[in-house]
Amino acid sequence: MAARNSAASVDERIDYRIGINLGDIMVEGNDIAGDGVNVASRLEALAEPGGICVSGGVCEQVHGQLDVDFVDGGEQRVKNIGRPIRVFRVAFGNGAASQSRSGVVSPRDPRKRWTWSVGFGVALLVAAIGIWLTLHGDKRPDITRPAAVASAAVLPWVSKGTDGSDADLIAQLSEEFASRLPAVVREIRFVAPTLASKAATDDWRVLGRELDVRYILSGDVRRLEDTATLRIRLVDTISGVQLWADETDFHVSNMAERELIVARMIRRARIGVYRALREDPNQSSAMKLVFRADALDTSSRAGVLEARRLYDEALKLQPDLIPAVVNRGWNMVQELELDPGPDRDRLVSEVVSFSARALDIDAGDPRVWDLRAVAFGWQANLVAAFEAEARTRQLDPAFPYNVRAWLLVMNGEPEKALEATDRGVALEPRAIANYDLMRCWSHLMLGHYEQAIAACEKWRAYEDRWFYVYPLLTAAYAQSGDDAKAAAAKAELFKHAPNYTIARYVALQKSDSPRYAELNETQIIAGLRKAGVPER
Repeated sequence: MAARNSAASVDERIDYRIGINLGDIMVEGNDIAGDGVNVASRLEALAEPGGICVSGGVCEQVHGQLDVDFVDGGEQRVKNIGRPIRVFRVAFGNGAASQSRSGVVSPRDPRKRWTWSVGFGVALLVAAIGIWLTLHGDKRPDITRPAAVASAAVLPWVSKGTDGSDADLIAQLSEEFASRLPAVVREIRFVAPTLASKAATDDWRVLGRELDVRYILSGDVRRLEDTATLRIRLVDTISGVQLWADETDFHVSNMAERELIVARMIRRARIGVYRALREDPNQSSAMKLVFRADALDTSSRAGVLEARRLYDEALKLQPDLIPAVVNRGWNMVQELELDPGPDRDRLVSEVVSFSARALDIDAGDPRVWDLRAVAFGWQANLVAAFEAEARTRQLDPAFPYNVRAWLLVMNGEPEKALEATDRGVALEPRAIANYDLMRCWSHLMLGHYEQAIAACEKWRAYEDRWFYVYPLLTAAYAQSGDDAKAAAAKAELFKHAPNYTIARYVALQKSDSPRYAELNETQIIAGLRKAGVPER
């Protein structure tokens, strides 16, 4: 395209923006979706016309292998992505730039000829191996044996230091991680490996066969004085391919931070395992339906109903499948949030029933108690809701604080809700955007209009499909005296939820807390009235 543009007039030029990312995708017919695709799309938007932006993962994989430079653009927060993205812009070197602009690669370039020769040589080698195997049979060990899809081993972490002085530290961290992970990642069966089996081979595929597992989680710690970097990876033992990796830094001398880091990496490992299972074609039919439902856009009633259909279909195949039961319960919560309507009490009763059903299947799963807490919260049974939330935290101290913050607001304690969001961010800094809506609500209840507006605007930049940020934003702008922005926020509200009324807002949340009723009336409902939102 650069070569074409060089000979074209300004009006005839076409400049592409390109974003490149490594990540999971989901294939639906001729379409692809998923977080990996969304990040690539955001990278494209950040690129200059005719330029290329890549994610940190891409830069790490290809750096030093191409005749280009990468300019670090820092971490960027982009729409609909919960975590910051590390962005690198591609800066072509002199040779690469001239080639890209001229569109010509010289056939005399010895490097290009060398690359072609190696490729041809590899092709010949592969062909020779194929002929030999055909004649003599494949004598390699069977490393493509069928392993249980939902099985994994956690290897003891290793030191990347030089003097081995951190052996005790690593052993403690490794033991805590391995012992706590199964309580959080309940979709797979864990086995206990031995150091001897790891030492026997460096081939993940052979190791997977020895341990009879499909996945292996391994980690290492690199220490430099009081700072250490913990890195964890998930490997598929069938292909030997690394599916996921993450890392984080911490201060060794800070015991509280060390505990926090283990909890954080457990939560991230759960996400990595869940993504691996989602992409596995050998997954059970019921789980495939759950993954399909999870991938739907449920910001509309049509999306919610389609997800419900898929969850119900999965439960017909496997009635005790916890992800299907729990997510089916959350599906009804989403329907409530979209529009409580006359079915509110019936839907709340169904959420309570689904949480009880999940409890009967696995009372040791923190996700079950999280749903239970939400169900009781919708019932305005806050005593039982807080008890269920406490049980969630006993099972998984690193569980997100969203539900706890919500319950505190409903209990008339927005100050404590803000403290809960701070704890959630400290636990997982990447999740900061997930708490902005709760911060907006809490600040608005307290009359902190500027802070409420800032938090609501951050949430809207992160996730604008859900309309329930707009009643809060409308009220906050109206209370702050900015009539123009209040009118704009109200217009967005009616675009997402036509015929929205104050009565609809009141019907959504129920609480027996007198302070909640007072703050709700004087701050939010009064703000909606100022903005001209109709009563009914």
